Amino acid sequence: MIFVLVGPPSLTKQKQEELILQNHFQQEERFTYDLETISFFSFLEEVNTISFLSPRKIVIVKNAFFLGTETVRKVAEEEIDAFLDYLLHPSEDVLMILSVPKLDERKKKLMKAIKENTTVSFLSYDLREQIKKIFKDYQISEEAIQKLMLALKGEESRLSLECEKLKCYKMDEKKITVEDIEEMVLPALPDQETTIFSFSSSLASRDKKKAYQDYQLLEKMGVDSLSLMGLLENQFRTLYQVKILSQEGLSQEQIAKTLGYHPFRVQKTQELSRLYSKKAIRDFLYLLQKLDLEMKSGKIDGQLLIDLLIMRGI
Repeated sequence: MIFVLVGPPSLTKQKQEELILQNHFQQEERFTYDLETISFFSFLEEVNTISFLSPRKIVIVKNAFFLGTETVRKVAEEEIDAFLDYLLHPSEDVLMILSVPKLDERKKKLMKAIKENTTVSFLSYDLREQIKKIFKDYQISEEAIQKLMLALKGEESRLSLECEKLKCYKMDEKKITVEDIEEMVLPALPDQETTIFSFSSSLASRDKKKAYQDYQLLEKMGVDSLSLMGLLENQFRTLYQVKILSQEGLSQEQIAKTLGYHPFRVQKTQELSRLYSKKAIRDFLYLLQKLDLEMKSGKIDGQLLIDLLIMRGI
C-alpha cells in the first residue's frame, strides 16, 4: 500500500496517523526517512527488507522532493527506476506514506506512475478563515490573527487546542488581542535543519547556553544523541565542500548545482562556513567520527558525549 500526501507538513502529519489507523497498522513498527538528510536508496532498502520479527511495517518518507518542484539535490536515473519498479511490485506488508508540499506535473513519467500505482491525497485549508470561523463569537483583529498564524507556523495541527485555550482565557470579554496570544500561545518550534545550523554556530562561538537551548529543541523534535552525531557529521561534510568550492570562486548557484543542493541551503552553509577554517572543520569531523565510534561501542554515554562537545566547542 502506497500513499502520497501533498500539502503542508502539519496536515500531512495528521493524515499519516489517519491512514495508519484506517489500514490497521497501528501496532506495527514505524520507520521514518527524511529525504533532505538521508540517501534516496535508504527508504527503498527498508521497504524491500523483510523483518523476521514482524514482516508488516510502516515506512514514512518525509520531504519526497523528487516528486515536487524543489531540487534539494540530484537524483540519479537508477534511483528513480528503482522507485518506479517498487511501485509496480509493492509489498502488501508495507504501508508506505510519502509526503511533499507540491507535485511537479512536468515530471510526466513519474507523475503517471504515481497516479496509476498510489493513492494521492491533496491536503489544504485556509488558516486565516479557520481562525475566523473558530472565533466567530469573539472579537479578533487582523493583527492578532497574523500573530496567531505566525505562532502556529509549521504546527497548524495545534490550531484547535490553542484557540480553545484563548477562548476559555477570554470567555468574559470575548475579545482576543495580540498580547493574549503572546501570553498564551507558545511559538512554533523551528525546523530541524535551522536548529542544526544554530547548534553548529553556537559550538563555533562557544556559546554554551545557546548550544544547550538548541540541543533541548532538537530533543523535543525527537533527535537523540546518536542521530545528532549523524546530523552534525553530515552538516560539517557539507560545510567543508561548500567552503572549498566558495574559495575556488564558484557562485551559490554553481555550488548548489555541483552538490545537488537547494540554493538556500548553500547560502546558509556559506554563512556558517565563515566561522571556521578548513583545518578546524577537518579536525572537528575527525573528532565526531572518533566520538561516534566510542558511543556506538559503549565506551561513552550519548548524553555525556553531547555535554563534552558543548563544553569543548570547536
